[in-house]
Amino acid sequence: MAILQQILFVAALATAAWFLFRRAGLIRRAIQLGKPENRTDRPNERFSIMLRVAFGQKKMMTNVTVGLMHFVIYVGFIIVNIEV
Repeated sequence: MAILQQILFVAALATAAWFLFRRAGLIRRAIQLGKPENRTDRPNERFSIMLRVAFGQKKMMTNVTVGLMHFVIYVGFIIVNIEV
């Protein structure tokens, strides 16, 4: 009985791995459809944009009410993570 369980486990693991690698290949091919872009130019400007968008939540502030509520929750998560 134990050998049957091990065989079924290996079969399930192999099937899951096959699906994983197949999906990863599809995702990789989809990403490669995009045109190459130089991401090493203008490092200061890119860093500034990253700070405004990621940490300043710039895009969320287009609608003031929704942006303010989102910002309060965002700051709450940051405070909780700093305390942990």
